[in-house]
Amino acid sequence: MRRFIAFFVVLSVLLTTAVCFAGAPVKVHPLRGPAPARMVAEDGDWVTHFVVENVSGGPVQIQELRLLGGDEHDPLLPRGMKVAFTDGSPHGRLAAGESKEGIVRWSPPKGSEIPEIHGHLLVVMEGHADVALGFAAVLHGQTGAQNPLLWWVLVPLLGAAIAFGVRGRGNLERQLVFVVAAAQLAIGIWLAARFDPRFTRFDGASGYQWLERVLLSKQWGIEYALGVDGVSLSWLFVVPLTLLAALGLGSNGARRVPWHWLLALCASVSFGVVTLDLALWLGSWLLAVLFVVLTLMDDAALAKRVGVVLGVGIVLVAVSVVLSSGSIGSLWLLDGSHATRSFSLIDLSHAAARVGAAPILGLAPMQVLYPLLLVGCLVLMGAAPLHGWLSAVAARASAPVATVVIGALSSAAGYGLLRVAYTTLPSGVRWAAPATCAVGALVVLAGALASWVQKDRRALVADAIAAQTGFVLLAVGGLTAIGVQGAIVVLAGRALLAPLLLGALGSESRVLGVARGVGFAAVVALPGTVGFVGVGLASLGALPKQPVWAFVALAALVILGAQLHRAAKVGREGALPTSDALGSVAVAAVLSLLLGVWPHPWLFRVDAGVLDLAARVNPPGLLEVVRAPTSTERGMFAGRSSQRRRTTVPG
Repeated sequence: MRRFIAFFVVLSVLLTTAVCFAGAPVKVHPLRGPAPARMVAEDGDWVTHFVVENVSGGPVQIQELRLLGGDEHDPLLPRGMKVAFTDGSPHGRLAAGESKEGIVRWSPPKGSEIPEIHGHLLVVMEGHADVALGFAAVLHGQTGAQNPLLWWVLVPLLGAAIAFGVRGRGNLERQLVFVVAAAQLAIGIWLAARFDPRFTRFDGASGYQWLERVLLSKQWGIEYALGVDGVSLSWLFVVPLTLLAALGLGSNGARRVPWHWLLALCASVSFGVVTLDLALWLGSWLLAVLFVVLTLMDDAALAKRVGVVLGVGIVLVAVSVVLSSGSIGSLWLLDGSHATRSFSLIDLSHAAARVGAAPILGLAPMQVLYPLLLVGCLVLMGAAPLHGWLSAVAARASAPVATVVIGALSSAAGYGLLRVAYTTLPSGVRWAAPATCAVGALVVLAGALASWVQKDRRALVADAIAAQTGFVLLAVGGLTAIGVQGAIVVLAGRALLAPLLLGALGSESRVLGVARGVGFAAVVALPGTVGFVGVGLASLGALPKQPVWAFVALAALVILGAQLHRAAKVGREGALPTSDALGSVAVAAVLSLLLGVWPHPWLFRVDAGVLDLAARVNPPGLLEVVRAPTSTERGMFAGRSSQRRRTTVPG
């Protein structure tokens, strides 16, 4: 165990890298306070003042003050922002030692919905490199302890800390877990109710809501960043629902459940799905794998096996992330510092087009980085045939532990693949799209064949879910928004399928026969189930460019369905489970059917996020136009959004 922990400590240290700095004849800094400069309300506008100071021994000609605004397809700032010196001129000449004050001003249009602004102003000089200063405006005032997204992460973390003090106290420990899961679910519902489903990157903040960014390390390009969009919104429910289901199943067995480690695992997963910095994302996964191992320590052999396999997956992902963070050329960090490395997903998303500066092992970076990321995430997701560790957890661990690992941890790995690949390696995704779809079809086939030789009924659950993972890869390689939407439904659906199947197979009673049938129907994507929605959308997303592999995957699903039909006939009699366990299974079955029949409220909130994400790998062609909707077009859909968040215009 000590060697295992030491492995993760050493791996964490190896993730750090240095960055180079270059001197400049001028310095630019906020008039007051540290960088980034904070915009404040002033006469109905949002403004920030800055100072350009000549620190060289001679005069310097300022050619231009300008804002780094991106372009119409990838906007960095809202329209209407201006920068100039206080005399109104965007250029000037500074004598040695002279300073000059400037101002960034933005007049928000009426009804503006932009929650946060993060940008850079550039000082362009003759014969010298540009100098930048970052600036930011938080227009709705939800930062720090006021940010509800932070509390969504802190609730399971605080619960884990308290659980260490009450572990082994039976009902008290279970009551604590219920309070934690219910509180996190309540915060998630509140966030979803206030989530603006029409908010995109064209509205600002790179499309994220409840965004918060604080630079932690200039040297390594690491920042504390939280945010949620349509892609990550579903996991606000996945984590607490999985924990509640695990709590119900935990009352059905005699095995002691290490709830303190499960809460710590849920806290790590929660942080991983809302953090927007890849270094912190890797850190959350290192902790998650460690907590999984500690959770499984009552079976040392299983813990060692799972730790080694997941450790390999983490190493592959870490190598890809670290190399890609340094393959983007130069960029500006949050405060305006010049850097050649950044782990910020927001920075990398805008710089991804420049990936490919230096070959790796004689190959283009995308030909190395994307395969490493893909294979690493396949291991972490438990995709067939790399799902041996997942089957072992399902067969040998307690039902609550298996539920959290399958429903929360492995689904979060799929989210990571979507987010990281599409955001930082879009060229790699496009290059490997046919191969990714082919692998996806083979994953479905491998999982289906594995189910036919599976002797353990609980391991069969893992085989079935591992087979469904192939449709996530079909969606990734399909390069369409509808496919990405399907991948999200497939991944989030694990939070329902894991407790539904593990709980229904845990007893041979007639009462659970219907629930077992619903679970198997969802796995093989029969109409009226959540599986039908996810698999259907993922397949439709792959059909335009990869129809052959889409049909192969669907055919393999028939093979899986035949085996599950055989398994459904096994065991009709037996004792009823406890009321808590029966409740978990019943709720999972009802939600699987409800989301299969009426998925619109869910998919509507996902739409804008997946459109933004898909546009990064499949941008508009010469005959297509992507732009921000006009105010008239926005008004047409105003009635479809509940509780729209609006910027408070000062004055």
